[in-house]
Amino acid sequence: MLSFELIGQITALVILCKIVSSIYYRLIMSPKHPLSYGKWVIITGSTAGIGKEYADYCAKMGMSIFLISRSESKLKEQQKELVEDHKGTNVEVRYLAYDFTDMGPAREKFYEDLDKACVQMDKEGK
Repeated sequence: MLSFELIGQITALVILCKIVSSIYYRLIMSPKHPLSYGKWVIITGSTAGIGKEYADYCAKMGMSIFLISRSESKLKEQQKELVEDHKGTNVEVRYLAYDFTDMGPAREKFYEDLDKACVQMDKEGK
């Protein structure tokens, strides 16, 4: 009987610790600013929906954006919009068109181009 009581108390203590930890991280500790992770953010599916809104949010936060989506014409349009909407800031917008359902040589070329772009963004610093 004593062992069951002890197990119950330990379980209650663990649950209480998780609740206190959750409250601390959600309500008390302030989140990191996105720029603390670096200057650039890569956003896929960026020409519509959540991706488009996230790109705008990141631009408002002062981050430079690397857009990836299927349609190059939509990417150009979005690049133009973001640059115009955030004039006077240091926001830079680049893009790479690719459909993630493509396989074979197109896929290899995309990842090579993406690697080059990431190396360039890394050289430009945080």
